[in-house]
Amino acid sequence: LILLVHFLDRTVKTADELERLLELPVLAVIPDISESGGAYGSYGYGYGYGARRKSRRKVLDEETSRQIELIPETRPRHSVSEAYRSLRTALSLSSTHELRAVAVTSAEASEGKTATAVNLGIVMAQLGRTVLLIDGDLRKPRLHKILEVSNRSGLVNYLTGGMEVDEIVLDTKFQGMSFLPAGPHPPNPSELLASDRMKEILGQVRQRYDFVIVDTPPALAVTDASIMASYLDGVVLCFRANTILREDVRACRNRLWLNEVKILGAVLNRYQPQRGGGQGRRYMYYEAYAEALEDDVSSSAA
Repeated sequence: LILLVHFLDRTVKTADELERLLELPVLAVIPDISESGGAYGSYGYGYGYGARRKSRRKVLDEETSRQIELIPETRPRHSVSEAYRSLRTALSLSSTHELRAVAVTSAEASEGKTATAVNLGIVMAQLGRTVLLIDGDLRKPRLHKILEVSNRSGLVNYLTGGMEVDEIVLDTKFQGMSFLPAGPHPPNPSELLASDRMKEILGQVRQRYDFVIVDTPPALAVTDASIMASYLDGVVLCFRANTILREDVRACRNRLWLNEVKILGAVLNRYQPQRGGGQGRRYMYYEAYAEALEDDVSSSAA
């Protein structure tokens, strides 16, 4: 019975399996920070692929959701923080050309794409670069809640011709990182993202910042991610271990390829080290090493 259940399980569990399915590199593996095994974020899309399996997912409370978001700043020695720094390094080596602007998306909702986008922005800014984080999810924006800033005006106001870039870009509490919120909910998000104004603003921010990161909606739910990524240097795909189905991984990749989007690689989120053999032991070793280092630093300070 155990073998049968294992055979019928069509979810992706390891980085090696994800790499074989995508035929693309896995840029980083982010360990599971929550013992409950729920979703990273606290919301989901009420339509499309995410709605079909919503009943299968446990939703974390707000406190658990915040554990993964901003972790490179709040807990810099944690193994998850180190994983995001590994993502930063792998991303810089993923292309022969210098990357200046990338999109972050996923196949479905609650796969950690928003956490990946904001944490990638933090670790990029920690290198001394000027970073702009853009909330390109005009349907259900959430980055402004994580960064604790206003979403009263933003990208939508620029796309509709109401405001200019300087009026909508906000400072954050993280040195070197600025933020462009989504703004008010529009009735036609896909049409706005496909407009010439979208290309214009991306051209402007490329000249002003060293690195631009755009958080987009799930690629299988709506077309927004394909539209946005086609304007940028590439896209990073986020998948949640033990949840995303193999056929959905391929469908997400094929949809982006169909729109001639360059896929830079993937991030496997919510990886559980105890199930991952050698790779799991590596993360648990780093965690133990980091905790020991923190204890030594505390003892020295005392």
